[in-house]
Amino acid sequence: MTKLTTRSHGGAPFPQDWVKCVHPEGNTYYYSARVGTVTNTDPRRDEVTADFNNALEQIHHRLSTSESKPDTFEVYLGIPDGSALEKGAVEYYMVDYDQRSIFWVEDVDISTDLSGPASVLDQFESTDHLRLALEPEFWMHVEYYPCHQPTYDHKAERELTAIFRHGCSYIIWQQMKETMGQPKATDEAG
Repeated sequence: MTKLTTRSHGGAPFPQDWVKCVHPEGNTYYYSARVGTVTNTDPRRDEVTADFNNALEQIHHRLSTSESKPDTFEVYLGIPDGSALEKGAVEYYMVDYDQRSIFWVEDVDISTDLSGPASVLDQFESTDHLRLALEPEFWMHVEYYPCHQPTYDHKAERELTAIFRHGCSYIIWQQMKETMGQPKATDEAG
């Protein structure tokens, strides 16, 4: 019989400003409002806080040299268990809720860097094409990490209302076309 062991952090306190969030389906994740960061990795694990702080410092340094506004983005950080990454390596991506996209701070040439046999992404011909390909990844992030976000989005409400109006007007148009555009059947056998 194989014995499984887990590392419990018991009642150890969370690092400054970190809170545990519970997804409606029961999964847990962690959020820090101070640094705008979410993670699946328990920040109480040995050396995780130091690795996260180092990664965030590098990300904010790179963002400060660009035209981006780092205060409007959320950062996902992860330290995969049992991975081949070297010690101190952190996986990350940035989330832009206004643009509904994810991104990274490194510059990427979309015509060469994202293609090739080792790539998991197809080659993109434009930044708009790339943005459309990344939007589902944004929605996946929102699905996995929903509990720390505001519960009401006025912009999304306006977009959804416009979609419903368009759909309703199409249905009404179809019904009018069917009733007004075609003559009623008459009984000619009489």
